Amino acid sequence: MIRGCKLAIPAKAENAESCLDTVQKYCRNIGFNVEECFRIEVALAEAINNILEHALPERPDEYISVFCQAQDSMLVIEILDNGKPLTILPDDQLPDWHHESGRGWPIIYRWMDEVSHRYTNNQNQLILKKLLSSL
Repeated sequence: MIRGCKLAIPAKAENAESCLDTVQKYCRNIGFNVEECFRIEVALAEAINNILEHALPERPDEYISVFCQAQDSMLVIEILDNGKPLTILPDDQLPDWHHESGRGWPIIYRWMDEVSHRYTNNQNQLILKKLLSSL
């Protein structure tokens, strides 16, 4: 089995790309097809962007930790931050077409198989899971 990846990125938008590239390469290596890799990458990008915008706004000294690993036929991506707590997980409904924002969570829900969040020890923990039947 291919080992997972562990990344800690400074909480700045320009640092997300290298994290996304690393996770996408890992996904290809464990057997996801191009479309699945794209969806995983977009879901992760949306999660990181939400953290930067809502949990860690103007806190570039903080880090976002991303761990991904294949476990029991699932890709598990754990995203940790020490930002403002997410007290309620947003729903999966797309906003009206004229709204400029609010599509990130619906994309995450639609393109990942499981999404969960908890806030413990002053830390947000977002878990994204994607089934890979060939694992």
